[in-house]
Amino acid sequence: MYLNERKIKQLAIETGFDIVKITDAKSFEKNEASAVERVRSGLMDGLPWYSEE
Repeated sequence: MYLNERKIKQLAIETGFDIVKITDAKSFEKNEASAVERVRSGLMDGLPWYSEE
């Protein structure tokens, strides 16, 4: 099933999300230090796809 941005946002709202934003898969160069700190402090536990790599 193909999901476009509009459909994804609609599904998120329907399932209880208050805010829905979509971004690209580019690296977090500008906020890399903050992202790494969050990973190291355990704030991303349970999100195996979110890592320092």
